[in-house]
Amino acid sequence: MELAISTCYDYRVPIEQSIEHIRMAGFRLISLGGREDHSRFQKDPGRSRLAEIVAKAGLKIDTIHAPYDPTADLTQPEDVLRHSALIEMRRCIAACKELGTSTLIMHLNFFRPTDISERLKRIKESMAEILEYAHSNGVKIAAENLPDDNSLIILKYALDIFDDEYLGLCFDSGHAALHQNAMELLDKYRNRLYALHLHDNDGKSDLHQLPFEGTDDLPNLAAQLNKGESICPITIESKVTHSGYKTPEAFLAHAYEDGNRFREMLKT
Repeated sequence: MELAISTCYDYRVPIEQSIEHIRMAGFRLISLGGREDHSRFQKDPGRSRLAEIVAKAGLKIDTIHAPYDPTADLTQPEDVLRHSALIEMRRCIAACKELGTSTLIMHLNFFRPTDISERLKRIKESMAEILEYAHSNGVKIAAENLPDDNSLIILKYALDIFDDEYLGLCFDSGHAALHQNAMELLDKYRNRLYALHLHDNDGKSDLHQLPFEGTDDLPNLAAQLNKGESICPITIESKVTHSGYKTPEAFLAHAYEDGNRFREMLKT
């Protein structure tokens, strides 16, 4: 089981330099962060240039994170905004296919949505369309848990009504640490766990610290993961912002070390 790291670790570092820093730290897999303006993965010529950079470094794109701002919210009550989000997600699926990546990480909604009943109706409509496109392109969707009640309701609803091999869970450990019921997701959807985002915080704010920099009970997380028949791919989704390590070299070196420390807790 290899370890990936998200390019979101520091968006101030240009993507070409970022990928080289990642390679030097020992990683062989990357996850493209949701800031499309950083990697330019959705369209050419940015996508072709990105593919060349990754290949030259001898790396592989493990997952791609879809944008997660309000324009990418599949639960938008307004039709024109929801259709715009659908277009955005189709572009991401197409990018996964062209870049040889089998899994798209997706937030089903923007943070802390209101009008929950209307949004449940919208996610049902949206996911039906997205899954049809995902099937035709051979790309799986891993829906990520967010740290609020309504987002968790939307996530569970989508997973329950679409019992589909192309829709699974991306379990975000940092977000789970901020919501008391999120760990239940591992029990309920263990067989549909397609990805894990690993990062830490203080139990109060979504800090995206390195594993073991915060207060998250990572041994317990490892124990929960070990209950499954297999372990899903793991991506470190930490950022320099609230870390004690500020340079790319130091941050990534510790990310690699801490990620492997967590992997040692897992069954092979």
